[in-house]
Amino acid sequence: MGNKSTTIYVRKATGLVRGFSAWDMLIFNIFAISPGVVLMVGPLEAAALYPGINFIYSMTLGMLLCLGNALVWALLMIAIPRSGGVHVVGSYLLYPAIGFMLSWGYMMYYFYACGMYSSWAIKFALPTMLSTIGVASNIPSLVKWAEGIATPINAFIGGTIIIIIVCLISMFPKLQRKIFIGTFAIAMFGSVLALAILASATPAGFKQAFNEYMMATAGISNGYDYIIAKAKELGFQMQGFDWRKLFLSIPLGYWTFMGYYASAHIAGEIKEPTKSLPISIIGSLLFCWIFFSINIAVFYRVVGWEFTHALGYLIYEHPEALPLKQTPYLNLLVGILAKNVIINAIIGISFFLWCVFIPIEVFVQASRYVFTWAFYRIAPEKFAAVHEKYRSPWVAIIVTGLGTWLFMILYMFTPLFKTLLKYTLMNSIIFFIIGICAILLPIRKKELFEASPEMVKKRIAGIPLIWIASAINCLLYALVIYSSFSWSFAYWSFVILVFIPGLVIYYIARAIRRRQGIDLDLAFMEIPPE
Repeated sequence: MGNKSTTIYVRKATGLVRGFSAWDMLIFNIFAISPGVVLMVGPLEAAALYPGINFIYSMTLGMLLCLGNALVWALLMIAIPRSGGVHVVGSYLLYPAIGFMLSWGYMMYYFYACGMYSSWAIKFALPTMLSTIGVASNIPSLVKWAEGIATPINAFIGGTIIIIIVCLISMFPKLQRKIFIGTFAIAMFGSVLALAILASATPAGFKQAFNEYMMATAGISNGYDYIIAKAKELGFQMQGFDWRKLFLSIPLGYWTFMGYYASAHIAGEIKEPTKSLPISIIGSLLFCWIFFSINIAVFYRVVGWEFTHALGYLIYEHPEALPLKQTPYLNLLVGILAKNVIINAIIGISFFLWCVFIPIEVFVQASRYVFTWAFYRIAPEKFAAVHEKYRSPWVAIIVTGLGTWLFMILYMFTPLFKTLLKYTLMNSIIFFIIGICAILLPIRKKELFEASPEMVKKRIAGIPLIWIASAINCLLYALVIYSSFSWSFAYWSFVILVFIPGLVIYYIARAIRRRQGIDLDLAFMEIPPE
């Protein structure tokens, strides 16, 4: 690459190391999906947003459509195995300014998700664990303590501590890998244990346990029926199945699996990407679909269809009417059933770890985007610094931490990011365009396509597999975007405005670099160096 490489790029090589195996990446992607968090809020959010729709149907429809996107990411990153997926693919196959704009929007999604889950660990997971243990062990002071934890200021302080810890762990890749594997084992064990507790219960047993918990914490007898009656009093009505509503629920069905593509964004650090990427991306998607479907089928059977919808209605429409201090998500409902201090502790720690360790895997991805921007000289070159001993992009990690902390504040203390579907729409716009990029690969970069591994070049009935995958991919995100048309103009305006600073920043950086004799547009005339 000669002088061209040293001029356009910060250095001849990124300095990052291919150290992740297929197994590492499978765990990484499952952590990104976060089964504990999805199961914690998914069934009740589905009941509130799309009443009458079985969440399993929404998930299955979302999963089938996600398979197209899974193949798109796997094939693209096998052909272009570099970290910074959205930025690299968008810049190389469309135009550098578009690639950076998309990656800027994607980073805002990262910051938001990471900040939100950092606060959730303190706001939802920890208080629920303490409350259920307090009731099971008959320690009222523990229940009282749990009620005082879930305040905005405590969530802010706890979330800040979590972000600092995540930053420190991210500085040491080998330690981070060990923590990932160990934590995954504990978190997954807790989730399987929660499923076993739920599956062994009966509807009558759950109703009795819930009534006892309501009496112990809120002083309300027959709390199960109270929830249903209260919801009806405030306007709740049971609704039947509706095909249109099912299709409108696709954004939630897609949100369920968001993260299965995480390994694609650090493809430059994966061993044997041709094997590891399909295993990690498609494998995590299918594993979570099976695990979620079993859990939610059992949840509906035990908790009850009407009660699920009434509770979801109160949580999302009238939270002030809930007589409980802790939001009664799935982790609380399972904890009520357990009635055992040790089991409650294991399940509580599991849900806490799912919330805490989403930021760790998000940090890995987000810091690589900051690193990539600097490596291609859009961001300050210092952001591309790699620690000589630990081979981690330490400056990019610090920048990611600051961005996450800012977005946690915005999430907690402003109305800007109050719904999960807002960042689902942002993600969908980006991935729809990535699908267009996949269609362009055999056309705009024919030599690269023909030189790629056989899996990338595979054809079905003479049609490139990547085109078929792209068609399914674009259908998924077109449906998500279409289902969002009913949202308000202000809602849409906010999402669109997120991308505009990226375009502005790119052209400012481009003008500055041109004065220095560097043409940013040349950076993606060929595949960037490893």
